[in-house]
Amino acid sequence: MPTSDTTNRRDLRRPISRNLRCATQPCPEFAHWEFSSRKEYDDHVRRVREWSCLKHEHPEKVLSPARLRIEWLSEPCEPSAKYPTIPRTTLFWGNTGFLHGDGYYAYADDFPVGTRIRVTAEVILPPLAPQTTTDGQPEPAGGNSGVPKGRE
Repeated sequence: MPTSDTTNRRDLRRPISRNLRCATQPCPEFAHWEFSSRKEYDDHVRRVREWSCLKHEHPEKVLSPARLRIEWLSEPCEPSAKYPTIPRTTLFWGNTGFLHGDGYYAYADDFPVGTRIRVTAEVILPPLAPQTTTDGQPEPAGGNSGVPKGRE
């Protein structure tokens, strides 16, 4: 190969893929990983024997038709004891002094000690379309008492 070509032969190998289906049957969800070496793949296989999707691993955090709103409340922001080299006046939420998500950014140092953040996610469903009968007329309130359409 010419000396100007900096591509390593190892970089030309195809990645090794691994797919795991959710351990909760009959859930159709699956996870996909790609590894650049057999060693990475073998390490992953040794560490991750089974996998569960978020719906089954953390159902309390998943928005659904039955759960349209979720709130999360942070721990109070306090000076960090974990990092002694950082001045004690620096405030932290979780592992850092910065939290962010869709629609917000917050620096702990901008607030007094003890401040907490509440994050709310809410699903807003569209209004239901009025039901109509086969002849285009609005269906009477209460429907047709469970009789399938066309068999009244």
